Amino acid sequence: MPFEAKNVRIILLGVLVVGLGYLIMWMSPTMGFGALTASPIILVLGYCVIIPYGILAGVRSKATPSITDESSSNGAA
Repeated sequence: MPFEAKNVRIILLGVLVVGLGYLIMWMSPTMGFGALTASPIILVLGYCVIIPYGILAGVRSKATPSITDESSSNGAA
């Protein structure tokens, strides 16, 4: 599986934040603060920050051992 449990939890948190943004937009009046200001900020936070972080979380930790494995195998040969 390409994602670890940590990644899945962060992505699900992002999906919940996006759902909360749409819920706020749906519940607030059309020209109210929630629909025009709060909801778009929450949606951008969910779509552009939390979900991509969940996808990319742990990429550095997986890439580092493979680089050290390659360098150690080149030195041993």
